[in-house]
Order: sequence, then structure tokens, then C-alpha cells
Amino acid sequence: MNEESPILSRLIFRTVQPTDIPRCYSIESASYPPDEAASKSNLQYRQHHAATYFRCAFLIDEPPASEDGNLMSVTGSIIGYICSTRCDEFTEKSLRHHDSNGRYLAIHSVAVDEKYRKMGVGSAMLKDYWEAMERWNKGIVEGSRKVPMEKIVLMAKKNLLAFYVRNGFGVTKVSDIVHGKDEWFELERKFSVQGNGKECYLVDAFIDSNKKEGTSGNPAGVVLLLGPPGLDIDQEEKKQQKMNLKMSMSNSCESLDDMNVDEPSSQNTIPVRGSEYMAAVARELNQSETAFVWPLLGELNQGGHMSNGTSLPPFLSYAIRYYTRTGVEVDLCGHATLASASVLFAQNSTDSESPNKNNITFYAKNDVLHAELLPASCPNDLSGNASKIGMSFPWKNVNPVESGKESVLDMISRAFFGARAASAAAANPDDSSVAAKFRQFFNPKDPDLAHHVLFIGTTDGEEDLFLELTEEGFDLLRGINVNHSALCEWSGYSRGVIICCSCASPPATIDTDNLLMATQQNVHVDFRSRFFGPKVGIDEDPVTGSAHCSLGPYFGAKLNKTLVLGRQESERGGIVECTLKPDERRVGLVGIATKTMSGRMSIRI
Repeated sequence: MNEESPILSRLIFRTVQPTDIPRCYSIESASYPPDEAASKSNLQYRQHHAATYFRCAFLIDEPPASEDGNLMSVTGSIIGYICSTRCDEFTEKSLRHHDSNGRYLAIHSVAVDEKYRKMGVGSAMLKDYWEAMERWNKGIVEGSRKVPMEKIVLMAKKNLLAFYVRNGFGVTKVSDIVHGKDEWFELERKFSVQGNGKECYLVDAFIDSNKKEGTSGNPAGVVLLLGPPGLDIDQEEKKQQKMNLKMSMSNSCESLDDMNVDEPSSQNTIPVRGSEYMAAVARELNQSETAFVWPLLGELNQGGHMSNGTSLPPFLSYAIRYYTRTGVEVDLCGHATLASASVLFAQNSTDSESPNKNNITFYAKNDVLHAELLPASCPNDLSGNASKIGMSFPWKNVNPVESGKESVLDMISRAFFGARAASAAAANPDDSSVAAKFRQFFNPKDPDLAHHVLFIGTTDGEEDLFLELTEEGFDLLRGINVNHSALCEWSGYSRGVIICCSCASPPATIDTDNLLMATQQNVHVDFRSRFFGPKVGIDEDPVTGSAHCSLGPYFGAKLNKTLVLGRQESERGGIVECTLKPDERRVGLVGIATKTMSGRMSIRI
């Protein structure tokens, strides 16, 4: 068998449609002797009653390209298929009918057109079939009442036993079932997950590699789903069938641009019960944010594309949603995106055939985000879990607050000093440290003016309140027990409060080619920050990637740099590198993430 057969790169796999039965019957008749081959009516029965378990390999033709090299059409034909029905016991009688709740999935046929045998097609079909059935089996825990399958069973003749063993099956016994005149052997392959559980992880994102593992960065929950939560798995299967059918129209020459393929956003729509499920899981994990991620199957988008018709690279594109520990959904979260990317990159690293395994596209609620696995290592990565990842995020401007500054200062005074700025002269007459800091922070001659506040603004859409302080003023706020509820008083922002300052000039020489690693060795940062988000259930966030979508551009303009480095100075703290691309209105965020826990989530919708 030639594992490198070029036709494998032109295969797509999908469920069989009613109009495909004549072609499948032709392959069946040519593959088995008359006393073993299924009748056309048998194939029709299996397609009608067990369509999910009837999959085919569709070979895309090598179409002509346009003058600019773009793919013009997609045509081809079915060259093989696998069909099965479910049963509760593996007997001749049980194989005559399909039991939708059967514990076993019994394969009836693994058939390949004679022209394409010994090219790896059979193994490729079994690999796809196993993955599709695993996906279905795991997907039922998202709310469906369907019964999971325990294993796949099949019968094979002696000459094919080695083939099935190579593809993950084990021989159990000589079969008691009589099928034709030859002796048959029974084989099986058990599903790895039977019943409950979505993969979930805890990941520390934007860590400071100088600190001990588990003591820096922002912990995020990551939950891997098979599709939009709350949608029945069959609905997702039908969407994929629809897309695949359009791609496999053998009697038409449709342009890819003309094909009405569902956009990624159509797989990014969540029913109410799905939102409730994600909120419940986020509350259970109790992290500042939990990301929910599912693959966008079969999409023609940035995650992968057919450039010349000769290859079909994997589509590493995912939908992503974010929920806080209080069950509130937020549109964007940098550290949870970094955490999700690190989990997916670790999984994709085992797929040596994937040309795009180091690049991922995320479709968030309102943004398209890109992540790339970078080669640099983490100096103190004792567990081997750390990875350096670059992400592309939307640019966020900071706009000055024209009116209401007094209210902002009053809110800051209440939150940090327990007093109104307007009553500074009379407040805290004792010599406590907080009182002393209060008198230093606010101008004693004019209590409504804080001479350590250099700028008050809001980010685009009035999402975050943005305060730049002097470095001395920033340090005055350290070590104070903050009244977080007081930070909710001003209505001019919807998400969080960013407090920041620029740092003293850096040393004369810095390794700008590896700025993040240089800073991790305590060289220099351009700015320092803190982020408070009580309006979305986060008192103080350890490290906030999305806040750097505005911090990066702000300090880049202030310092006349296109590459700036920030340290978020919460109790845990972390490092974020920002590369500014004003022409593209994008901010590149680079950070290090390390996985700390993994397990399975048993909460059902």
C-alpha cells in the first residue's frame, strides 16, 4: 500500500445521500461475491434509517485553474464507502435491522472502487469513520437523549485481519455468523469515551517565566466542544452534509465563490440553552474567564484553503465564546484565547500531516482572531507544558473623557481611599498609611484635581475606563484593599477599569528581537498596568490580554514605538508583548501559557 498516494490529498469524507446509492451499489456489487454483497434495497434501508453511520470517500477531480491560479470548480466522484447499523448484540438476526439505541455499531461494508485499491483509501476511510463516530459519541452529552455506542464491531476474512489490526481493531474470535461460504472472524474497537465528559483544562496565560510555576499569569478555563452547545448533534451533522454535498456535485462546475456554503458565523450561533450551559460551567470552574471552543467544520476561510486543487489542508478554525466566573458573557478575552490556543496547539502537534498545525483562526462573537505557535522556549518550563504564542487582536483606540472627570476621580477616591475627593481636606486626619497616600495622591490645595492623574479616557465603545497615572501615583495605589463595588459607580464604561503608567527609560541595550524573553529576565518594560472588572464579576484580573488592545496602541503612540512591553501588576502578575500594526488596525499580543490541569466536565445542558 502506498501511504504517500497523491489521491489521498484530494479526498473529502461525508455522509451518503439518497442520490449516492446507485454509485455505492455499483462499488458493492464489484467488491463482494453475489452471496455476500448487499442488495440495493439493503443499502437504501441503511441510508434511510442509519444515515449518520453511512459515510463515503469523495475524490475531487484535478480541475483546471484560472489564469491567476485560483480554483475554478470542484467536481469528482465517490470511490469508496463504509456503512453500518446499530445493534445490541452481534448476531445474524440483529444485523438485519437498525436499532437506533444499540450499544454496538456493526460495520456491514468497507468497499473501495477497484481502480483505487492499494492506495491507502481504505485506511483513510477507516480513520475518518472512527473520528466521525467518536465525535458523534462524545457529542451526545451536550443535551441529546441518544444512547452512546460502546464499540464498533465487524467481520472480516482471514486475509484482511492484518489490515484491520493496523487500523486499530482487535480480533476477538471466529464468528458464529454464516455469511457466504467462507470463514469469518469478528473484530472490535472500543470507543475511548463512553458517556459523559467534555475535555476541560486550566491554563495559566501570560505567565512571568521568572516566577515559579502556578504563581503567575492569569488562569483560564478551556472547554472543548464538538459544536455549538445546545444544538442537537444531528443538526450539526446535517449542516456538514449540506456543505459536503455542495462540494461534491459531480454533475456541475460551481465556482467556489458561487457556492452558498454556510459562513463561520452560522456555526457560531448559540441557542438560549447553550448560553445557559456555558454560564453554568463557567460558574463551576470559577475562573476569571472560561473559553468554550468548537471546530468550524468544512469552512473555506483563513484557517485553511484550497489554493490549487491539489491539496486539502486541515481547517484549523474554531468558534470561541467567553464567560466570567459569575456566568456573564464577554465579547473578547485575550488570556482565555491564549489559553485555548495553547491547548489546541498541543493537540495538533501530534498531527504531523497538518501543514497549518501552528496557526489557528478563532471566530469570536464580534471579532476574528489569529494565533500562531512561536518557536521560542520558556526558560523555567519544568513541566514541558509551556508554549509561546502570538495572537492578532483588533486595535482599540482610547478617547479622552470630555466631561465627568470629577465623577471619575471621586469614584477612584472612594474605591482606594474610602473617601470623596471633594472632602479631601477633612478626610482621614490620622496618620495611617492609607490617609498618607490619600493626601499624596490628591492635590491638597484643590481636592478635585489629582496631580498624579495624567489622562482619563475610555476605550472604543466606552468598554473600559482608562486612567494613566504617574509612576509614583501608580505605586501609591499598591497594597491598598480596594472597594471594588465603588468602581461600579460611574456609568461611563461597561466592562473594566484600566489603571496604568509608563516606566522609566530602558537600558541602552536590549535584545529587541526577543523582547519578551529579555523582559522575562527582568530587563525592562515600557508600561505597567492593573485591570479591575467588577461590572463583569472580576474584582482584579491577574493579566488581561484584551486590555492590551488599547494599552499597546496608547503607549506605542506615547513612546513612538511599534513594539512595546507591559507588565500587569496584580498579585500574580504577567507579561504581555504588543506589536502594533496601525495600518491593519491590529495589535499583535505575544505571551507564554502553561497547562496546569486537565479533566472532563460532566455538566449537561
